[in-house]
Amino acid sequence: MKQIFIDARINETRVAVKEDGELVELYFERPIKENLVGNIYVGRISSVLPGMQAGFVDIGYERNAFLYFADAVPKNNEGRIAGRNIKKVLKPGQEIVVQVVKESIGTKGPKVSVHLAVPGKYFVLTPNNDYTGISLKIEDESERERLRDIATKLTEGRNGVIIRTDAANKNKKELTRDLKKLFAAWNEINVQIEEKGKVPRCVYREKDITFKSIRDLFSQDVDKLVINDYITFTEIKRYLKEIVPQYIARLELDEDIELFEKYGIEPYIKKAVANKVWLKCGGYIVIDKTEALTVIDVNTGKYIGNSSLEETVTNVNCEAAVEIAKQLRLRDISGIIIIDFIDMQNEENKEKILGLLKQELKKDRTKTNIVGMTGLGLIELTRKKTRQGLEKAILMDCPACLGTGKTFSPLFIAADLEKRIEKIASVVKKKHLLLINSVMAELFSNELKANIAFIEEKWNTQIELRASRELGVEEIIVLEGED
Repeated sequence: MKQIFIDARINETRVAVKEDGELVELYFERPIKENLVGNIYVGRISSVLPGMQAGFVDIGYERNAFLYFADAVPKNNEGRIAGRNIKKVLKPGQEIVVQVVKESIGTKGPKVSVHLAVPGKYFVLTPNNDYTGISLKIEDESERERLRDIATKLTEGRNGVIIRTDAANKNKKELTRDLKKLFAAWNEINVQIEEKGKVPRCVYREKDITFKSIRDLFSQDVDKLVINDYITFTEIKRYLKEIVPQYIARLELDEDIELFEKYGIEPYIKKAVANKVWLKCGGYIVIDKTEALTVIDVNTGKYIGNSSLEETVTNVNCEAAVEIAKQLRLRDISGIIIIDFIDMQNEENKEKILGLLKQELKKDRTKTNIVGMTGLGLIELTRKKTRQGLEKAILMDCPACLGTGKTFSPLFIAADLEKRIEKIASVVKKKHLLLINSVMAELFSNELKANIAFIEEKWNTQIELRASRELGVEEIIVLEGED
């Protein structure tokens, strides 16, 4: 059973995916922080760096975007690039159309590419080339040929496409409908690109997290999608009617303020960033993230097995392989990953663990490549990185320990406080006087002031927040309420 839950709040939207009752994917988006991945810009080359075979592009963001050579030149029909001299491709002051493919991280600006992609439900349209790609997760050869044939006829060599996994076994009518919408979207983008205007400027903005979830996650194997906001529910219903009307029956509205608590998701969020994860057998894995890579260590813990050491170790490693694949998805861990499974002597058992890990990673939408096993018995893999992971979304460097530990960010805590404030406000009274932590009071008085005003208007009440340095950041005390 696969289910999707969307908790749409004033200052934050959360999307959770559960498989067989377990949380496997979790995403956050806040309107005060713009997400750039997928956006298309008419930018200007600010500088060219021959020594790095790259250039920097001004896209109107606080930091210039990075454009590597491979992302700056067109691909041929086989999807390959030609040439190696960046100075022949980019000139300072040159206007260029680019798309953000990787978020700004730390002091680094976003990464961009000239290879544009406009995603739909079943296809990704890649304008200005005639290359047709197809998801490797569609393994049936006859189905691959059918889809490739349909795509070739629909595009007529005008544009390239990538056929997405969800296109498998869909009829021609559904596929045509999706591709026509992509052609229409690209025509609108192209009009904006060709119009004379200021440079830099954005000519296409990627959908918000709600609609990306519908497009990328809401597939045939999803039993239901639950959302707690009526307006968004209505917009989603309209969108589904245009794209996949057969999915509407699986869309549910549940206006419960505490949607994640109701469906047992909230307790797992904080566990999703803990460095130790217990296995059902009694063993555990430890996940340590560094600047360069992520290291995952497997331990037997409380599990002592029944017959032999080799069997005990293999059992723990098997359970760990399944859990590790799930944690990579849930935490959105990317980059270089090293896994230290417990040493096994039997070569067949080693192959078994590697095969199980590969099998479980197939469930992951993000591309993962298992490099192999090192001489020390460590498994190396890489996972594609496009955005900041879960840890960056809800944690921040702790000022008390100068970044050696982590604590929950004020915005993450504010989202929970906001729900509790609204619950208090829903009790019929003219005024509610609340005492909260001074840091959170300042946040609600400035950045999130509009959120409190929204709650006051919704429940026809007045909320007064008083600050206290003595209270913890998650505490609320109701001082009084006037009838």
